[in-house]
Amino acid sequence: MLKFRSPAHVVTVVALIAGLGLGVGGAQLWGKNSTDHAAGLGSKNNKKIMYYRNPMGLADTSPKPMKDAMGMDYIPVYEGEDVNGLIIDAAKAQKAGVRIEPIIRRHVEKSVQLQGRVEADERRQYVVSPKFDGWVEKVHVATTGQYVKRGTPLFEVFSPDLISAQKEYLVASNYASKKGDDLELGLFSLLPQSDIALQGAIKSYETGKSEFSGVIEAQWQIRKALEEYAKRIRLPKGSQSIADNALEAQANMRRIADAALMRLHNFDMPESRIKALQQHQEPFRLMNYLSPVSGIVTEKKAVQGIRFRAGDVLYQVTDISSVWVLAEVFENDVGSVRMGQDVNVSINAYPAKVLKGKINYVYPTLNPQTRSVQVRIEMPNADGLLKPGMFAKVELKTSSSTSGAKVLAIPNSAVLDSGQRQHVFVRDAQGRLVAREVRLGMRGNDFVEVLGGLQEGEAIVVSGNFLIDSESNLKSALKGYGAAAQKVVSHHADGVLDSRDAESGSVVVTHDPVASLNWPKMTMEFIPAHSGMFANIKPGTPMTFEFVERSPGEWVITKIDLKGKSDADRTH
Repeated sequence: MLKFRSPAHVVTVVALIAGLGLGVGGAQLWGKNSTDHAAGLGSKNNKKIMYYRNPMGLADTSPKPMKDAMGMDYIPVYEGEDVNGLIIDAAKAQKAGVRIEPIIRRHVEKSVQLQGRVEADERRQYVVSPKFDGWVEKVHVATTGQYVKRGTPLFEVFSPDLISAQKEYLVASNYASKKGDDLELGLFSLLPQSDIALQGAIKSYETGKSEFSGVIEAQWQIRKALEEYAKRIRLPKGSQSIADNALEAQANMRRIADAALMRLHNFDMPESRIKALQQHQEPFRLMNYLSPVSGIVTEKKAVQGIRFRAGDVLYQVTDISSVWVLAEVFENDVGSVRMGQDVNVSINAYPAKVLKGKINYVYPTLNPQTRSVQVRIEMPNADGLLKPGMFAKVELKTSSSTSGAKVLAIPNSAVLDSGQRQHVFVRDAQGRLVAREVRLGMRGNDFVEVLGGLQEGEAIVVSGNFLIDSESNLKSALKGYGAAAQKVVSHHADGVLDSRDAESGSVVVTHDPVASLNWPKMTMEFIPAHSGMFANIKPGTPMTFEFVERSPGEWVITKIDLKGKSDADRTH
């Protein structure tokens, strides 16, 4: 069974047989190798076996001898051979279009495209929430989405708690500011208004203030009335009279005034309103709530006449002069992301604009559903073009070295990836191309970092290596036929590709009746011999294909011929 990796591999084999000298000489090479293998590979007994590969040319390998599902022995791969035991003369390979270059150090850069969205800066969101109970008397900003400037009135409230705090502040601050005789009189105003004798003495004081003798007489009467009042309220033994405690009472009232003023501040009463309160000496019935910032009203719960409780959020205002772009970085790219990294941001609404930004935060957790990590980009938005909720495309350029140093790297086209191992063809001292396993690091747009297996200055195949790889697979297939010609039965059928399953790698084909198996026309699932076999074939394409039973119930398509294609494009 032959295995080819692209539609052009039929032409490739012909080119190799002619260009690489694998005509008569190549046939002798294959015949010699096949004879050696059939004879027990006696000439290779002194070489180290690296591993064993699938006799059908599939990608799976084994570190020890084993058989596949059809009973075929895995073929040993010896030290110095490529993955399929092929060594090719470099001069002849170059004539067939194979390009060889030395390995050098270079910058490996990768452009990562991320999907993101515009969000409001959480640090620029403000809520308006009264700290007392009350009622909304009037609403000035009645709609969400409205732009407001800092200090713009949003709504007016009425609150008994607010009025009580204003009155307390006025009474306490007025008494705390009195001096001399007015201090004592101010103290009298704090005493019970029901005491007739005391109130009469206070009235006499007010009447006699115009004459000096009248003031003296009134003060004497007040003191006497106070002493009588003190007896009636039974002051504790040893305490001073109320008149003698005027200074102490003033100090207490000053503390009360300070506490009342702090309460007004805690109620968010503006400083201008407190000064107006001191001037007019009358409490305000209503208080305006002002916008704490210039921005957009993003939430409004205030309705005229509604009652609210302390702590209820009545408005939310968001400043969008600076916004965030939150982007999702997939798990395999997280290692290339760092804070301070430059990014390009584009918005679908403004395709001609490319905005510059920097990653200012990488979130510490991974989303288990999307297997991605969120990054945050802070973007200026003075003109308001970026609106929260918009989708954004973020381009992130990553490098293999954070210090900017060059690293050992090879072109991506030089690497042959079997899924379990990565190989490149290296030109040895004898001028031959020998496959060598390599250990790779970051894969960029054009180059991939080399962590092990190669040295700077070594010459490798960078173009046309698929020719060598295809010839290697052809040789593997021929060896497999020689070892199990009696055991492998190939079947042919015409059919149409219905679908491909990218996750499992299988395909669904509706085929015509298969005479060799006595099958009727039906739709069933097959497994391609290699992952690229159906890469460029669309569902609905008619084809002729060959398939084998690799294990009971597991049918593998080994060859396909697309109907209506040229000979160069038909066979995979």
